[in-house]
Amino acid sequence: MTEPQPPAAPYGAVDPDPTPPHAQAAPPGAGEPPSSAPPGPPSGLANERGPRRRVASTAAVLALVGSLAGWGWFASENAREGWWEFGRHVAVEPGDDGWADVDTLSVRLTAADTATTIDGVEPPAGFEYLVLAFDVEATEVELYRSCTVEVLDTQGREFLAGREVPNGDPYTSELMCGTSDPEEDPVPGAQSVLVLVPTGAEPVSVRIDSREFPPATFVELPLRS
Repeated sequence: MTEPQPPAAPYGAVDPDPTPPHAQAAPPGAGEPPSSAPPGPPSGLANERGPRRRVASTAAVLALVGSLAGWGWFASENAREGWWEFGRHVAVEPGDDGWADVDTLSVRLTAADTATTIDGVEPPAGFEYLVLAFDVEATEVELYRSCTVEVLDTQGREFLAGREVPNGDPYTSELMCGTSDPEEDPVPGAQSVLVLVPTGAEPVSVRIDSREFPPATFVELPLRS
């Protein structure tokens, strides 16, 4: 015997709940795109990392500044030492007798005269020769030594002896300030040099220097007008 069936819905009637009986509600968040940002650290850890990073950065900067300051001091110290040792800062001037003494050398200026020709050779236009004569005494008898001679004028210009001048006796380009053979090659007691100076220059002193002099030391002999 067949069980009775419920009456069919009238034609055109709408089912109030069209959801299939097997469908279930979607969980919260379903259908939304997943987030690409990783989960952040706990708030306490984030607060601690900020100060730590700032402290580390500050320490690195301070270390860099300290190392640069140390290197700058080292470089400037070397520069100061070189400036002092290789410069001329300590002038040895003559005494009342005209002699100046430094290291193993004693020297005095005996004459300073101008000349318009030397052995028939004239200076270039606008220049003249300055003839300087010295008395020299040296106690160095083991090593040959030479000394440069320069003339300083009122404008601070320096003119080196032996440059652009005639060569030959009795003039030399430098002074002989020591010898390794005092018997065969003694230091001459009287020596002369030539200096080319501009016409009208006003020389004020003669400077004598040598690598063997104490650091920063040189001889300065005034030129009497």
